[in-house]
Amino acid sequence: MKTKSDSGPLLAAYLKLHGESLDPTEVSKILRVYPTKSWEKGDRHTTSAGNEVVRKSGLWGLTADRKLVTIPDMISELIGNISVKESLFQIIPNLEFAEISIFKAEDYSNSGRNSIDISIGSNHLAAIARLGLTISFELCIV
Repeated sequence: MKTKSDSGPLLAAYLKLHGESLDPTEVSKILRVYPTKSWEKGDRHTTSAGNEVVRKSGLWGLTADRKLVTIPDMISELIGNISVKESLFQIIPNLEFAEISIFKAEDYSNSGRNSIDISIGSNHLAAIARLGLTISFELCIV
């Protein structure tokens, strides 16, 4: 796996599991991994603006190592951390939405390029489908 230096695109990958009554502690027991971020419905949170909000659903989230520099490596890490091989919807109670979210931002101001290349192999796509995950992308050219 390649690791990130100080130059190159900003890249992040995140596994998100949502459900109105999702219990993050139960998810951790099933997947045998601790989340990097989680909360239950009803938990209170203070926003950056100082407002207190009440969470309307549960979340269990896992962030890929930001030192990795390719999307396939990040997907491999996220999927590799999960100890199950079947659809998450079959084994996690109250799971309503599950996705791998990819963010990529690149500075093409000096290169003359105006597109972002993404490549995900069939092995990763098959694993994502087997787990019942969707995949979303947020791509930015800056």
